[in-house]
Amino acid sequence: MVAEMDRLLEHYNYADTARILNEKGFKTGDGLPVTPIAICYVRKAYSLKTRFERLRERGLLTLPEMSRVCGVSTNTIGRWRQQGLIHAHAVNGGKQFLFENPGSNPPKKHNRRRMSGAVSRPGA
Repeated sequence: MVAEMDRLLEHYNYADTARILNEKGFKTGDGLPVTPIAICYVRKAYSLKTRFERLRERGLLTLPEMSRVCGVSTNTIGRWRQQGLIHAHAVNGGKQFLFENPGSNPPKKHNRRRMSGAVSRPGA
């Protein structure tokens, strides 16, 4: 089970890894279904790399790093992730994400036209 867990953690978070192991018929040492918490305990006991470490080794960026690369706020990065404009990978439970570097062509924030103090007058 440990080898399979290690392989799955390259591509999946704890919850998905637990689900897949359960689908394959794996059980904990106590004969119970595998849970994300069990994944965490086994990972630590066998000194397996965390999902975060694995993704960072592949060059994925943290939220602040992605914000700097794209030149926008972290809130904008979050919206872009939700809109599918950038590629993100859940670290665990969908609360923390790491981002694929967009390279030389990141999404652009919409330019909003701002009125420069001009007042529109009816009939003018």
